[in-house]
Amino acid sequence: MLTLCLDPGETLGYVFIEMVPIIGGDQWESPPKILTANQIPLETSKEGFNWEMVSQEVSDLFAQEPDVVVIEDYRVYGSTAMAHVGSRVLTSELIGAICHEAAISQTPVCRLMAGAKGSWPAARIMAKFPKWKIVPQPHAGDALILGLVYAENVLGWKP
Repeated sequence: MLTLCLDPGETLGYVFIEMVPIIGGDQWESPPKILTANQIPLETSKEGFNWEMVSQEVSDLFAQEPDVVVIEDYRVYGSTAMAHVGSRVLTSELIGAICHEAAISQTPVCRLMAGAKGSWPAARIMAKFPKWKIVPQPHAGDALILGLVYAENVLGWKP
């Protein structure tokens, strides 16, 4: 199963992970295999994103034909709401563009809250998978964590 994990922000962090089922069971090989991990810098101006560039970058990711997309969802919380007054909240626009591309390609989307990443702190990843320190930070690293949360909590992978 090819999973595209995305963490939108100032950059678009992405990780493609492959989950390989164990033949004849509902278990997964361990650990997930990282195929690609990177961050895409996003051009912005006072008008917002350069949508032509963003659209091309997102289309290129979906050209890999993932089986599912895992994306960090974005919420405005009461404690931070005032900071968003008058803001375009570009991250939510980016999430919308990604979900639009997923709908066009008929790729299922799993949206996870940022807080879900707490079960995979960096120290746990480094202890279990030290070779993964090559993943670019911060957004590609967060995308990887989303993929691990998805694998563990949704697919039932046991690390």
